[in-house]
Amino acid sequence: MPPENKLEILRLVESLDIPIKDALSRLDVSPTTFYRWRRKFRREGTDGLRDLSPYKGSVWNSTLPEEYEKILEIAMLFPEWSPREISCHIADNCGFTTSESTVYRKLKKLGWIKPRVVKTFPAGPEYKVKTKRPNQMWQTDASYLLVKNWGYYYLISVLDDYSRKILAWRLQTCMDCKRRSKSVTDGV
Repeated sequence: MPPENKLEILRLVESLDIPIKDALSRLDVSPTTFYRWRRKFRREGTDGLRDLSPYKGSVWNSTLPEEYEKILEIAMLFPEWSPREISCHIADNCGFTTSESTVYRKLKKLGWIKPRVVKTFPAGPEYKVKTKRPNQMWQTDASYLLVKNWGYYYLISVLDDYSRKILAWRLQTCMDCKRRSKSVTDGV
């Protein structure tokens, strides 16, 4: 807001015969803002009502140019290293620390880190192999269940693809199929 508008609000509120709180609520100005404007105007005049520009100085945790050069030097010496390895090497041997994410951002900005290629295949609109009767195709699944204060249990199930019914299941304390005696329960 320009200083002239702030000065106009100050004069208007002080000239009204209603309480300041009521006048400010009608103008939609918070009391804190009003009293701060009034205090600055009394101290500095119209110049005190100007909005301050944001701070443009240096940030305390920014990477210094010589640190940036060291990151690039190490990345060129060891191109197979990950940003984590470069960051650890710098912390151990160079007298300053930098985060893994900072190294990553700097190298990515230069194009030294290529985007990860994820090989995917699109899902089809329907199954290629369609079952026409029960017991034609089965599916199996193993689920890990963490039971607090007991440990992990493993639920292994066999599902008929056509009927979507569970044909068999076993809950056991280990994934080893030879330890039949350790199974908790079987379902058939």
